Amino acid sequence: MTELFPVQVTAPDLPPAGDRPVVFHGVNKSGSLAMADVAFEAYQAAGRDDEFVSHYHDRPRDFDEFTHDMHRRDGHSFFVAHYIYKRVPLPPQTLLISQVRHPLPRALSVHGWLKRNHLRRHQTLAGFPELPAWVESTRGTRNTQMSQFALGFADGWRRTLSSMSPEAVYEQAVENLHRDFAWIGVAERFEESIFAMAHVCGLAAVPAWLKNTRNRWRQHLADTDQDTIDLIRDTFAAEFAFYAHVVRVFEERLSDMDLGPSISGYKARCLNEYGDRLLRA
Repeated sequence: MTELFPVQVTAPDLPPAGDRPVVFHGVNKSGSLAMADVAFEAYQAAGRDDEFVSHYHDRPRDFDEFTHDMHRRDGHSFFVAHYIYKRVPLPPQTLLISQVRHPLPRALSVHGWLKRNHLRRHQTLAGFPELPAWVESTRGTRNTQMSQFALGFADGWRRTLSSMSPEAVYEQAVENLHRDFAWIGVAERFEESIFAMAHVCGLAAVPAWLKNTRNRWRQHLADTDQDTIDLIRDTFAAEFAFYAHVVRVFEERLSDMDLGPSISGYKARCLNEYGDRLLRA
């Protein structure tokens, strides 16, 4: 039987959703699948798995069916998918949530993910850029988390992004973050993020989370030379600033919460799941 940890959160500034829908916009390579896996098990343990709607888990597989499901349901359900923010209208009274990850390990993970997809399509890695060349090709905006918050996936977002400076993307991302999102978790503070999400969803207990090991193409931070790390930091300077802003907001809100007596045991249980847990931008 899966071990469950009680969620007893007091958060005056973050009330439970109650009958409202919760939509989790999953930023790719941010730990959103691991978060969704925890949510799925928690909803199942609570006997509420009918409230869990996940494009990640093929519940349903078709994205149009997924978005239709968002609008045909009454009361609370939890919806999670990639490419959702600004792509589709959300149900009334939706609580929109998301999560971000430190840009350095995420850049390595995104590059590995793109490499895997290139190999799938072309059956060869010929023509695929090495990490430094790929970093430079992004111009500091493509494949970033801040671009997903700045523009989402509205029609023409790629064209709009190509015309924006990193600084402009940062400014728009921060504005949208504060206006549209009820909560943003941080992968490096995954346990606290899970407890806050469970509190929002009215879940009484959560299982331990497990790292996702699918991305074997990812270059590990320990194997990355300092020149490449410096290049990532310089190229994605606005992305690092956006992450630092989210972390500040996260920690300010966390300081007003009481996560309850189980969080220390939960953190101890999950301590070794995140290999590159960098806590500062």
